[in-house]
Amino acid sequence: MELHIATQDREINYIHSLYVRAFPFVEQKPFREILKLQRRGLCDLYIITNEGVHCGLAVVHIVKDTALLDYFAIDEKFRGLGLGGLALDALTDHYRDRYFYIEIERIDPAADNNEQRMSRRQFYLNHGFVPCGLFARMWGVEMEILAHRRPVTWWQCRRTYCGMYQFHPRSFIKIRPIR
Repeated sequence: MELHIATQDREINYIHSLYVRAFPFVEQKPFREILKLQRRGLCDLYIITNEGVHCGLAVVHIVKDTALLDYFAIDEKFRGLGLGGLALDALTDHYRDRYFYIEIERIDPAADNNEQRMSRRQFYLNHGFVPCGLFARMWGVEMEILAHRRPVTWWQCRRTYCGMYQFHPRSFIKIRPIR
């Protein structure tokens, strides 16, 4: 498994194709906005390969001392081979000097995909992520915030979102403690 910053058109085209397939439309940012953030140095866009074959993506936003793993997916043809865990371990190692965190859909027994949500959460917990005691509601989707080894604070999350969007995202992102 190899992980490197995507720079070639064919890599970016593959990432865009997987991005559209892997994430629900309501959770997708316009891809051109991700590319703009990459050009401005606020985002790392990674392609994951295995034996030279494209097999995944990772989008990491960097703001001050935080790194947000905003999107992470392994192509459906390569799932179950351990590549996701290897890629995640490489990412957490690369960003070890930052507060590295993710947002995952909140566990909800009433959700159609609750089993998938629980499995995803356990995957991250198995790779050293810890609950932060925070939820973020983004574009109407309730997300739990997990961080690698050390929790992020409400202020760090807020600062990250403000840095990513270059304005206060109060209108579409609400961060609150878990009660």
